[in-house]
Amino acid sequence: MTLLVKTAGDPLLVAQPLRQLVAAIRDDVPFTQVRSLEEVISDSLATPRSTMWLLFSFATLALLLSSVGIYAVVAYSVAQRTREIGIRVALGARAEEIVRGILGRSLLVTCAGLAMGLAGAFAVTRVLRSLLFHVTATDTITFVAMPLILLAVALIATYVPARRASRVDPAVALRYE
Repeated sequence: MTLLVKTAGDPLLVAQPLRQLVAAIRDDVPFTQVRSLEEVISDSLATPRSTMWLLFSFATLALLLSSVGIYAVVAYSVAQRTREIGIRVALGARAEEIVRGILGRSLLVTCAGLAMGLAGAFAVTRVLRSLLFHVTATDTITFVAMPLILLAVALIATYVPARRASRVDPAVALRYE
């Protein structure tokens, strides 16, 4: 049984007089756990709130790891193609053409990965639906913003090694093993 009382001041100051009043009416009714409504609401939301903070932390970590992973894979891929890039430069390819070619390939792979990630995210929305408050499981902002952020990260992570590769000296690249 729960008794809610609206007070003008501190609700805990009303507890003792209220306890005496309840005892005067029925002395067999227990009177325990005097708490404010804010405490009750906060306690009821504590588990979902901590679960969402944990999920937010994991999502942030996933974004960081994916950013580092994208950069590492692209940098490694460009390093593997140093000889090819050197030959292209020796044959007269401009730096912009090399950067555009590397960005194009990376963008293609990134878009394929984003498409698979979005499909997986849509599949998981049924599980997350019970944990979300005031946000739908298929929140448009989230499903648009995160792929755009990852796409921007991929472009930046690709541009740095591509720019470095476009400046390679053809003589050094031809000797590269």
